[in-house]
Amino acid sequence: MAWAQLGAALPMAIGAGVADRRTPTVAIAGDGGCLFTISELATAADRGRQLSLVIWDNRGYGEIRDSFLQEGIPPVGVDTSAHNLEAIAAGIGFACATVTEPDQLANNLQTSLRADRPNVIVIRADHEQIH
Repeated sequence: MAWAQLGAALPMAIGAGVADRRTPTVAIAGDGGCLFTISELATAADRGRQLSLVIWDNRGYGEIRDSFLQEGIPPVGVDTSAHNLEAIAAGIGFACATVTEPDQLANNLQTSLRADRPNVIVIRADHEQIH
């Protein structure tokens, strides 16, 4: 069984960035959890400083989906319809990147940590393996 705070990563990272303006800030969230507080992207953009938001996109609530499947329960309510997180982030003023390979993530994260503006890095999971 897993325990997690859905939606807490982004607002907590914004708070950490306010508390220590010298240290680069990284938030890691799943796409489903991120949707709980996605409007906080505007707060981060308004601050105008570095923030790296890494989103693992597995098209929904992957841990919940997996726990349903492990118990033999048909997954219900675990898929999301917000499939273009990059467009949402870009519309608010974030720089965006999409990655599918570990080396792409490392390169984009290094760039994001040096940036003077907020960035979103979306990790696209292999959706054929998810369902």
